[in-house]
Amino acid sequence: NWTVEEKTPGLYTQFDFAWDDLAMPIAGNIGVRYVDTDTLSAGYTRVQQGTTITFPYDQIEGGYSETLPSMNLRIGFIPGKLVGRLSAGKVMARPAPSQLAIRLGRDVIGLTGSRGNPSLLPFLASNFDLGVEWYFDDVSYASLAVFRKEISRFILNQTTPEVNPNDGQTY
Repeated sequence: NWTVEEKTPGLYTQFDFAWDDLAMPIAGNIGVRYVDTDTLSAGYTRVQQGTTITFPYDQIEGGYSETLPSMNLRIGFIPGKLVGRLSAGKVMARPAPSQLAIRLGRDVIGLTGSRGNPSLLPFLASNFDLGVEWYFDDVSYASLAVFRKEISRFILNQTTPEVNPNDGQTY
């Protein structure tokens, strides 16, 4: 009944660095990813006028652009024995195709319905990690890490009454 197409050209660049000659060696990378997503949601929606039911075809374009930076850092407090790690980055997760679908379905008996939203934006999160690792022999280590994740732009399913303009019923 429906299709969702996505075209996502992207760019990514990363810079790696390492200063192994320092008293506390430092290494890591810094990067940035840019994505520009265009979506096209198309399909048939169910429209009922009295006892007549039709399935008109429609399509809706959408899209978004995101810049997603990232950074990873490793510090050898005691080279080969005690290592600290720090990372930060922005990430995203796209909506499921069914959530982007141009669809509207109504149950005229139960007076319920559901629809997709072609204008949904992706989830976004900023991630921060801090850890320390102690290598107490050649094959064993202990580690302690903390993290913080700040998630934004949640996609929520909502239930709200809606009057169908075709039959005047509240679904």
